[in-house]
Amino acid sequence: MSWTYLVAVDNTIDLMLLITALDREPAIDNWFMIMGTAVIVTSGLDAGGVARVVRKHTKNRRFIVVDLDTDRNGWLHRSAWDFIRNSGPTEE
Repeated sequence: MSWTYLVAVDNTIDLMLLITALDREPAIDNWFMIMGTAVIVTSGLDAGGVARVVRKHTKNRRFIVVDLDTDRNGWLHRSAWDFIRNSGPTEE
């Protein structure tokens, strides 16, 4: 099963470097950058597992991983909402 999460990071973290690292992580299925400090990721891991993956690349800086499959709302570009709606959860 694949889940969709919002990963928001401290503004001292270079999000592009983190995304490059996530690209190399087999447990991260896909990602979509929505803001300068936030990316949506899909993964078969739970939120704690995604947090462990992110933690490897952010050292002791602050971030949060939030499940987007249960309830969500906000003002985002249509392509971000399309990504969220079409990304999960899915059965394998």
